Amino acid sequence: MFLTTDTSPQPLGDLRPRQCQCCGRVMDRGRVRYCSRTCKERFVFKLAWFNNLLRVVETRYATFFFTEAYLVLNVLPRYSQEVSTYLFPRLPGRWPEQDMDGMIFSLGDIWWGHKKRTKSGKRASRHVLTQGRTRVVGQASVQPVVQETAPSVGKQLRILKMRTSDLMHSTDAEERLKKAFRRAALTHHPDSGGDAAAFRKVYAAYQEILAWLERPAYQTRRGVPGQWCYVAGRSSWLTPL
Repeated sequence: MFLTTDTSPQPLGDLRPRQCQCCGRVMDRGRVRYCSRTCKERFVFKLAWFNNLLRVVETRYATFFFTEAYLVLNVLPRYSQEVSTYLFPRLPGRWPEQDMDGMIFSLGDIWWGHKKRTKSGKRASRHVLTQGRTRVVGQASVQPVVQETAPSVGKQLRILKMRTSDLMHSTDAEERLKKAFRRAALTHHPDSGGDAAAFRKVYAAYQEILAWLERPAYQTRRGVPGQWCYVAGRSSWLTPL
């Protein structure tokens, strides 16, 4: 059963960044994205079950995420600018990959049922798309973007309370770094009532980022913030940014 609603659920990863992006389990391990490798493997395996249907309906991009109440699939076909959104209710006490069975088989039944009646796979595909809500999200929200990070100095940036974007391709990156160091030094310097060990960490972070700026190295990732992303021609889904 698919629901039609005017409410657009937000991705679980956006609301609760400390939860596993595959099962929603609360985690206490800092910036870890998944509770276990096994959990991710089960989820990714089940997510791939959508691929055949997405190919049949000529999907250009699709995104998937879950909340405590719903599974949410957004589909943008090649021949349209409108995104079809499917909301499938979750059952209490079940993990997302268990609820995904019902969503996948329901969409498949809709396609096969219409194909049997019309003797046309193309009509069945168009019919599946009409079962989703349109204008819930825009085209841009399902298109993957490129995100650049600097993992080699990620810890140092957190110590100085900086973001990667403060340094990336910026003509005043060094000046921003100095300002961040001065702010942290005012808090942690022993002369200001701070802790000497904490100040040493701040100074070391400053020096390491300063050295990194001489030859900055970025890591790029492609995907959609807070949502798993399907791209036509790929067999595997892009992980959430």
